[in-house]
Amino acid sequence: MEKVLFKIRYLGLGGIERLTIDVLNNIKLKDKKIVLMLEERNELFKDQLPKDLEIVYIKSEKLQKILEYLQKNKKGNIFYKILFSFLMNYEKIHMANNINKYIKQNKNIKIFIDYSGSATKYIDKIKVKHKIYWNHLGLGNISEGKRKRLKKRLSNYEYIIAICKEMEEELKDNFQEISSKIKTIYNFIDENKIEKKLNENEKLQKELSKERYCVSVGRLTEPKDYETTIKAFKILKERGIKEKLFIIGNGRLKEKLETLIKKEQLEEQVFLLGAKDNPYIYEIRRFVFT
Repeated sequence: MEKVLFKIRYLGLGGIERLTIDVLNNIKLKDKKIVLMLEERNELFKDQLPKDLEIVYIKSEKLQKILEYLQKNKKGNIFYKILFSFLMNYEKIHMANNINKYIKQNKNIKIFIDYSGSATKYIDKIKVKHKIYWNHLGLGNISEGKRKRLKKRLSNYEYIIAICKEMEEELKDNFQEISSKIKTIYNFIDENKIEKKLNENEKLQKELSKERYCVSVGRLTEPKDYETTIKAFKILKERGIKEKLFIIGNGRLKEKLETLIKKEQLEEQVFLLGAKDNPYIYEIRRFVFT
């Protein structure tokens, strides 16, 4: 049976990861089997995947732990900075080699789907016939240098998938030379699953119905810019707004955000709830930031 390689970073809390779970639970391929390729062993939602799904890890745990340590401690240490830079370059070769090793061992593999867009830096090294890039993010104000680098990498894919027409047009405007490769496939939404989740935990629903709050769901990382959100709630508090903010998600900025909440004296208004298996229940009849 032909295998289709479906690659993301990890199974943590995030939009792409949640989409992956829904897609893999609902996709039906005739005479093909999907293999999920992961970089990291963050398996928060692994139990929600199909039981017979084959999972392959393409980065060693040892390398991952070393990189995490250097990332945390490289500030102010020139040796750690140099070593971190070296290992980041090695990491690309390491993962590409592991993917190719799997392809070699399993002869009948023709399709590689880069669903999180995290294989662009080494996609030219992947020895498979069909390569597909899934783009989930807008480009924003991309510099010319970055545009040229990304165009070079995207040229190695057979298809580039956008998740909406606006994103498709943005990609085509920026990469006219490869515009024929760009297509739109809207995100899959498992409405039955969401409806089921919304009806869970009546006790919590009752407690939440007494609150007035906003909710944000996402990783506690720099791109989400929760520092600005928290500071905005400080301004709202000063203007008499009493609604609370629930932030659902985990990430390496958790301690920094906890410190900011204390500094701004928002302990009674802004709450980091951590990762939740069912974030939908917090969104019933509420304002939602995404």
